[in-house]
Amino acid sequence: MSDTPAPTSSSPPPAGAKHRTALIAIWLGPLPTYIDLFLASCATNPEFTWLILGDQPAPAGTPPNVRFIPLSLGDVDRRIHDELGVTTRITRAYKACDLRPMYGLLFADLLREFTHWGHCDLDVIWGRLSRFLTAEMFDRYPRLQQSGHLAIFRNDAEMNRFFMRDAPDVPPWRKVLEHPDYSFYFDEWPGINRILKHHGVPRAPLVPVADVLAPRARFDLYGRDNHRLQALYWHDGGVYREFVDRASGGVGREEFAYIHLQKRRLPAPPFRRIPDLGYYITPQGFVPRLSAEPDRRTIRAMNRPSCAHAAFVVVSRSG
Repeated sequence: MSDTPAPTSSSPPPAGAKHRTALIAIWLGPLPTYIDLFLASCATNPEFTWLILGDQPAPAGTPPNVRFIPLSLGDVDRRIHDELGVTTRITRAYKACDLRPMYGLLFADLLREFTHWGHCDLDVIWGRLSRFLTAEMFDRYPRLQQSGHLAIFRNDAEMNRFFMRDAPDVPPWRKVLEHPDYSFYFDEWPGINRILKHHGVPRAPLVPVADVLAPRARFDLYGRDNHRLQALYWHDGGVYREFVDRASGGVGREEFAYIHLQKRRLPAPPFRRIPDLGYYITPQGFVPRLSAEPDRRTIRAMNRPSCAHAAFVVVSRSG
């Protein structure tokens, strides 16, 4: 068994790192039940730093490249007023999603040491990010990825203010701020992505992500071919999918930059230390991986549909 990261103080990115990237997440309220796995996956990506802003203290075992920074909704209001000159009163933490394209200005004091900044979610288990988001991409492109769960921007005056530009069918940024209880999805296609595309800002090629489809009771992936028998797991810093090929009957494997769990309500992992062979990420929760050579029965068992999630989806839609 290998230990999850031991408690340690915050530290800057590795000395001499050419690209220093901070990923910001605003989170208010109880942390996800699997926050220890999130943190352990951050620890295997020392080239990146996570800034988690909210009302929760750093859990025991937080690695040096993750910083928990106190923040309230009132603090957000004050930053919006001081940096953007708009008076607002945000009452829902989810509104922070609309603010994501503005983080470069709103949190400029936290980003001085970084060449790039981005935003992310906490319902994520990270894989080997630098294997997919390469130094060449950081050199060549002013932005990488384009989702709420991960997007990265060059930390310069132009990119930090790009959200202020106009584009067809995109609400002006002031309107986004002046309606604090309404979600414009300004962090994705209805907002910043459409602005960047309209102005011809190039984006690095998208990297493969295991983005779990929210409405499904089992784990199927958005935008990818899905297999009748497939299972997701984390091992030694990597996120993988194993599957049974329908044509050959053999077991295949592919790697992803990370898995996005789409707000799945999963129980806390049943292990305190990460098993030597890693763990499966299943609709029912996290399960130790016992063999590096899985058979069909294991793969089937690790992606059984979740009746609880199916019921949650039905209730959510009916409400």
